[in-house]
Amino acid sequence: MLKEWFTEAFVRPLQLANKFMKTADAGLVFGGGAMLPGIEPLLRKYNFRVVEDPVNANVQGLYEIAKALVAKGGQASG
Repeated sequence: MLKEWFTEAFVRPLQLANKFMKTADAGLVFGGGAMLPGIEPLLRKYNFRVVEDPVNANVQGLYEIAKALVAKGGQASG
């Protein structure tokens, strides 16, 4: 069932994203959906990789951006 859902929901967007990956080694996938059992092998077929700790990856990245902005004298706004 996962393969059918994946094919219906994601194959086309992944194909479109691949156009922008000519200079990348892989696309990175994060978020809770990246932890679905069996999803990673399906993503690998399209040169996408699940990041380590996909649930917290977005928060960690935003935190690093906020730290960099503050270090430059800017401020994080929200």
